[in-house]
Amino acid sequence: MADLVVLDANPLADIRNTRAIHAVMTRGRLITREEREKILADVEAAAKDPEAGAASLPACVCHGI
Repeated sequence: MADLVVLDANPLADIRNTRAIHAVMTRGRLITREEREKILADVEAAAKDPEAGAASLPACVCHGI
């Protein structure tokens, strides 16, 4: 869940532009494109190998706790 999503392109021009995410603000924390891509890669790796991946992820990646 996000408080604000900053896009690279206008979603009114093309609804597919909602996938062009530049940054996300959630609970007062800015998550940049690079950080979001790393979080998603970590989650994907954990899904592929739950035993190895679960130990490397925080309890809640969106809140960093």
